[in-house]
Amino acid sequence: MLKEIYENFLKNRKNEFVLIKLLKNKKNIPLFVIKCSFLCYIYVSDFSKYSEIELSFLIKSEKKDIAKRAFDEIYSRYSSKIYTLCYRFLKDKETAKDIFQETFVKFYEINTSTNEGIEKIGAYLAKIARNLCINQVRTNKVKRVDINKTRLSTYDNDYEKKQQKEVLDLAIEQLPDIYREMLILREYLDYSYDDIALMTNQSRTNVGVLIHRAKNMLREVFEKLNKIDEKSKKENYGIEK
Repeated sequence: MLKEIYENFLKNRKNEFVLIKLLKNKKNIPLFVIKCSFLCYIYVSDFSKYSEIELSFLIKSEKKDIAKRAFDEIYSRYSSKIYTLCYRFLKDKETAKDIFQETFVKFYEINTSTNEGIEKIGAYLAKIARNLCINQVRTNKVKRVDINKTRLSTYDNDYEKKQQKEVLDLAIEQLPDIYREMLILREYLDYSYDDIALMTNQSRTNVGVLIHRAKNMLREVFEKLNKIDEKSKKENYGIEK
């Protein structure tokens, strides 16, 4: 019986939590057998194979071990990306770490407070992190670097790639918040246009427009910073204009 149940489950898995519904369609199976069958499957299964909405439901389990394994799987999938998002927004490791942790706590509280599942957990986590970062920035004015007073590190061929990254990071910092955010979400974190639209409450079309404008603005700032870079090289090597 259990083998049949598991095989049917695997054949019918879609982007929804179907096991309980599937088992309930089996006549003459007591509810406690359904629950036991379900728990047996969960305990021996590989949680990395579950979809986001399935993990969302598993976190609600009364069995703490199952809930923990589901949450750990979500953390494993998205922790690196969410921390990067927080750090890119806040530019402070300790503050980013605090917001990062608060993001997962808030997600857990929201997820367990409703009977509904969350289909796009990655985008949902990013939306929570984004909103927390925005609140943090508004509360504690995040200082921007004045590029006119910027002196880049001493030029050395061995560090050219590192310096180019430094220039790029400085350029992104100069962009208005909405454009900086779009570049971070798209180019650094590789979120789709649909996910960005979901987490920023923008239409997909508008997301595309904003990203296009952000790239053009970045190009202009990048060119300005490269001029500063060239000036620094000349000064470091005692080259006169």
